[in-house]
Amino acid sequence: MARRALRRTLPARQRGVALLAVSLLLVVVGALAFMMNRQAAMAADTVNSQYDAERARYLAEAGLNVAEWRDQQVSCKKSDTLVPPTRIDSRGTFSSSINNGEKTLDINATGGTDAGASVALSRKKVVAHTNVTTTDTLASDKGHDTFITHGVPTSQNALNYLELTQGSSNVLIEIDTPGEWDKAVIVKAELTMTLYQSNSAQPGQSVSVHRVTRGWNDKAATWLSPTGATSQWTKPGGDYTAGDVTATTINGNGNYVWDITALVDGWVNNRYPNNGLLMRADGPSQQARFYGFKSATGKPVLSVTYYKAC
Repeated sequence: MARRALRRTLPARQRGVALLAVSLLLVVVGALAFMMNRQAAMAADTVNSQYDAERARYLAEAGLNVAEWRDQQVSCKKSDTLVPPTRIDSRGTFSSSINNGEKTLDINATGGTDAGASVALSRKKVVAHTNVTTTDTLASDKGHDTFITHGVPTSQNALNYLELTQGSSNVLIEIDTPGEWDKAVIVKAELTMTLYQSNSAQPGQSVSVHRVTRGWNDKAATWLSPTGATSQWTKPGGDYTAGDVTATTINGNGNYVWDITALVDGWVNNRYPNNGLLMRADGPSQQARFYGFKSATGKPVLSVTYYKAC
């Protein structure tokens, strides 16, 4: 009889254990689901906070730019400027102030969002500029040029022309920027060259301009060396940036213009040293000759429009 009772009670105990295990599993799953939802909500809150802070930073930068622009309108006159709180979009404002002398500015700005984020930024010793542009055309005595050719071990500086040949001849030009350009805002800088001879069988090909990354001597530079001495280019043909500053397509003789605004602005604002520029023929079998600074006619011309520093 005892054995029969034991047999009847075992299934009930097993059912109880199974129900307990299922209950524990449901509790664990529920806890995990709660934790995951909570983490997702916290992550969303973090993203929203970061986005709001970034919006406030952009508003503060806008305040810096507006204040600097307002000060430029007084054109090198000493004055303090206050930009009152200004709404720039539907969810935030900026305000800014300037404490300035006649030549440099200290600018402070705050950006704030309607959600409560706030960022304060400042720019110190910002160069002030005139509010009218000046245009200069550089005289030829401010320029130096030569061309370097594969297989020619001596300088070709004495020649009055500049020769480009795809893959084997590059032009080097260095321009002495005058002191009036120092720290200026360059609006436009255009280099004009006169082409007088080219390979007529290869029309419509590009000539690119590159920033030279190493100093050179126009009276001694060769395909292998920047100075004609023991020094050598890192790569034969000149050391220059891989990406071009600008490029122009040539089609027969005449004047051609290259926009080198970014290059000149970098020189006068000391973002990189003025090692001049390199011109390269990009088209296959391309050959061209331009007048150089030593030519009697058709010399290279650099025209620059800029806001002068105070």
